[in-house]
Amino acid sequence: MLFRSAAALVKAREFEDWLTAWRRAEVAETPALASTGARLASERRAALKDLIELDPKRALEMAVPAGLRRELPPAVAVLLEERIDDRGELEVSVWHRGDAAHYDRVARINGRAYRAFVFGRRANQPSKSGLPLHGVAIDDALAVDEMPYRLLDDAEKAGAGLAVDAPALVVGPELLTPATAAEFTALTGALLAAESSPGPRVAEVRLGGSGTGTPATAALTSAPSWINGAKRVLYLKIDFSDDAGAAFTDAEIQAGAAATNDYYVANSQGKTTFAATIVPATLRMPKPKSYYETSGSTNNELYTAARDAAKAYDAANGGSGAWDPDKFDRYIIVHKRISVYLYGGVAQLGGARIGLNNTVSAGTAGHELGHTQSLAHSHYWLPSGTSPVGAGSHIEYGDVFDIMGGGGSA
Repeated sequence: MLFRSAAALVKAREFEDWLTAWRRAEVAETPALASTGARLASERRAALKDLIELDPKRALEMAVPAGLRRELPPAVAVLLEERIDDRGELEVSVWHRGDAAHYDRVARINGRAYRAFVFGRRANQPSKSGLPLHGVAIDDALAVDEMPYRLLDDAEKAGAGLAVDAPALVVGPELLTPATAAEFTALTGALLAAESSPGPRVAEVRLGGSGTGTPATAALTSAPSWINGAKRVLYLKIDFSDDAGAAFTDAEIQAGAAATNDYYVANSQGKTTFAATIVPATLRMPKPKSYYETSGSTNNELYTAARDAAKAYDAANGGSGAWDPDKFDRYIIVHKRISVYLYGGVAQLGGARIGLNNTVSAGTAGHELGHTQSLAHSHYWLPSGTSPVGAGSHIEYGDVFDIMGGGGSA
């Protein structure tokens, strides 16, 4: 990993040297430099994609400034990273593999899905929608800045008709120009606060620092709190052309759902309930099971297809929202075992979606619902000596008394 990162930095710096030469070149020198630049930009592109995955913060630092891109020959500019300034969804799925929690992140922006790589405060951020996302992308790999805004450079300000000393930033796709430093501070503080509220929906913030968005509207009967209250859960049964039939009967799903609800009612002292609804039909996936067995990374594609199939089923059966996952607080996709998915369940951290891999047990479903409640794994510290606060080992998933650790739903 260190070798890949170092190699990526070498290619990025070679291109930076070319940039310096290009900006200093005489007109007669530009054709030859343009050809060299295209070659270096192609090599840098592959290296920067590696760097996005290995060190997204450094990848952002190495990105070509937006204003400078306009000065480059088209053959070079077309090979540069894609600048992202928009709003979208950040889906954070968590599951347990070996000794550690594994996090998969997908950013959905204007109908496109990116593998998202984060750092700083976003490393601990749960799933969010309506999120201001800023970063750079190569193909499907996106380095996401930890801040919910991007400051404009001088060339961008000039292009927008702004004075170069005027504060200017984009929040998602929106250009904002705070009049004072105090207004800028209030705005950025409000943006960070909006992302810290419970639930997946991020309220919009306008200049002046006031939130203008609405609470989460995932369910028709949703309570104001994402965590407490009466929650509606939709179960989706799916199958495949080469492995037909649901993994479990409706009765088995209802029994597991009832036991899961009993656990939450007891442990929340009646503050949280999960009422289950099951889509009547088994939803056929667009690709055979053998395709999803080719890689563990196909799970997001599978679960997106399941969600889309449920929405299509709802539209074809009255369109009332009775079977639409987006009208429920949580939705759970149940399927037969896919061996390359190295988990019994996977869930969006602070989001609505759960996948159950050949199980509907209360222990697994309850654990994954805990992730949607924004809970990470419960672990313990194993001391190597006599002191409980001395040297030792972190045991992920190790708390045997907690459903978010190794405990069950009993």
